[in-house]
Amino acid sequence: MYLLIIFFLILIIPFLVMPRYITKSRSPYEAVIMSDIVICAAAAVIFMVQSITGDGMFTQLHNGVQDIAGVVAKDSNVISLLGMEELSAGERTDLVVRLYDEVFKLLPVSILIFGAVMSYIVYILLSRSLNRRSPVNLMPKFREFSVPSGAVFVLIGIYLLVWMLTATETFSDNSYYVNIDLLFDFVFFLQGMSAVFMLFYLKRIPSGFALVLCIVLWNIYIGRTMIVVIGMFDVIFGLKGKMLANNGRNQRK
Repeated sequence: MYLLIIFFLILIIPFLVMPRYITKSRSPYEAVIMSDIVICAAAAVIFMVQSITGDGMFTQLHNGVQDIAGVVAKDSNVISLLGMEELSAGERTDLVVRLYDEVFKLLPVSILIFGAVMSYIVYILLSRSLNRRSPVNLMPKFREFSVPSGAVFVLIGIYLLVWMLTATETFSDNSYYVNIDLLFDFVFFLQGMSAVFMLFYLKRIPSGFALVLCIVLWNIYIGRTMIVVIGMFDVIFGLKGKMLANNGRNQRK
């Protein structure tokens, strides 16, 4: 139930928050960030309310998984998919529970990411609608996307801090690191995606192909890492700027 409420808030909050931030004087990305902050704050309140009124959300999810893990672990397709043929029924159940627990660890950063994506889409829709009445800042083309330098340093600092605290076993588990690691990958993947979109734009290849390529690569570890590295190079060395400059020189020849 609470997850459904959070999902509903992710869908509705951007429409409530965005209009006041869509002005000519504000950056579109500032509006997206503010909307995402409100979404995360609302989700945090729901987490706290649930923990006060009863078991926390993660405890309830864990208990729910334990109830169905025995059934799932008996499914021949699941057994074959996970290579559990040689495990006992109890071991298969424990493995399924651990797998679900690892997925649940990503819930906080998943809310943040989905909130940001939804806010980005809503900004595009609302800004185009409001721009008909009075001028507002439209969302730049995605190929022009660039992570603010301040946000990059903050993210890297948090990443290193959480990594050190996890490595020194200050945290009881690795859930903090797992969330920050995925957030780190996501931010630089977006930056790398924008470089891919820019390359396709300069080569006059439809952006839809770039989107499909990036979606496929996100689901492949090596591909995701490659795009993340491209994103880092873009932030550090201005990769898209170099592509534009090189394209300009080629056109003058």
